[in-house]
Amino acid sequence: MFCFGGTYYGDSVVVIQKDLPDLYWYGAKPEMIFCAGGKKAEAMIPQIYKSVNSYPYQKFYRAYPGPNSNAFISHAILSVKGFNMSLPNNAIGEDWLCGKKFFAISES
Repeated sequence: MFCFGGTYYGDSVVVIQKDLPDLYWYGAKPEMIFCAGGKKAEAMIPQIYKSVNSYPYQKFYRAYPGPNSNAFISHAILSVKGFNMSLPNNAIGEDWLCGKKFFAISES
């Protein structure tokens, strides 16, 4: 599970830890938008870990307009082969441009 925290102590905003996935978010029930299994999932897992380390906003989080948790997921989608999906239109931060790009391809 990938968690997002603050940087009050200089920690990374992206943390990998064992935890329960799919927790309620301010009362909203989680919704599955992508599922992979078997060999496809096995091939994706190392790429997902690599995307964590290559995320350019390791020490910066801003809920609006971003970069936020959806900006990270967008980065992972674009970085991982086989992660063929897009975030819902109401996912604030989904189209945050990582790095210093003025134009880029969005996962959506």
